[in-house]
Amino acid sequence: MTKPLSRMRIPNNKSRQSKRFINRRRRTVVVVVILVLVSIGSWTWTISRLTDLAFLTIRNIEITADPDISIVIDQTVKRSLEGQYLGLFSRSNTLIYPRLSLIDEIKSADPRIESVLIKRKGLNALAVFVTEKIPAAIVCAGLPDEINTQFIISKYLGSCYWADKNGFVYEKTSSKYGTKYNKYFIPDLDVLVGDSIQAMFATSTDEFLLLQSFYDEIRENNIDVQAILMKENREYELYILNPDHGAVSDDKSMAVVYFNTSHSLPKQASNLISFWNSMTADARARGETVSFEHIDIRYGSNVSYKRN
Repeated sequence: MTKPLSRMRIPNNKSRQSKRFINRRRRTVVVVVILVLVSIGSWTWTISRLTDLAFLTIRNIEITADPDISIVIDQTVKRSLEGQYLGLFSRSNTLIYPRLSLIDEIKSADPRIESVLIKRKGLNALAVFVTEKIPAAIVCAGLPDEINTQFIISKYLGSCYWADKNGFVYEKTSSKYGTKYNKYFIPDLDVLVGDSIQAMFATSTDEFLLLQSFYDEIRENNIDVQAILMKENREYELYILNPDHGAVSDDKSMAVVYFNTSHSLPKQASNLISFWNSMTADARARGETVSFEHIDIRYGSNVSYKRN
């Protein structure tokens, strides 16, 4: 009869050796981890002290911009370079200063700023070059209650502002620029807050670009555009000088053109130009003058109008 196999037993001395090996390995791992942490801490502390060295610290800021903007920029740069990253590394170190965030902060400091370029000048100075926005139009808050040339160009007493090529309203200005700049009236525009400007867009950039293109095309076809009134629901009024404006009183010198951006704006511009050229040519052929109260170009080639 076969006897059952007995279980194999591990000698006690081997069990004690395995435990000693595991404990020794654990101690080794702990020592290595501690050494690594001490090494990282030492290097971090050393680098931290290096970033504070005087010969690597930005001390001078040279700004190329208008004097009133330069003051704001100088304050912004100095404030941004104060303190440390994570409480360890100096933000004013010439090698690790926050260049990209500094550019964003400078742009946000004044709405007149279009672009910013920052360069190191040696190890202790920064050169900041600022480009200001170029005015593309004048935007006036309110409603032109008096529709005549003198009022729109020189006598309007409401607040007016510069707008850039994207329709961004950024600085207070005067309305007394004749027709050098495209001019818009927005009844509910409210960008003046106390003595400061709350920069904003006159309308969406896409809408503004459409209006600018329409405005320029009409002017390029020898129609004297004075301004555009922005109404609700993408409806607009275009104010133009009548062909005989030199021979009529102020209240009849301008015609109002109704248009919108819900339909093709280039097509409406083309219809207005064709209508205008046809009517003025016919008037000249008969030796007459022509003066319009309003013209409506919103309904295709069927232009409706009322004469003074």
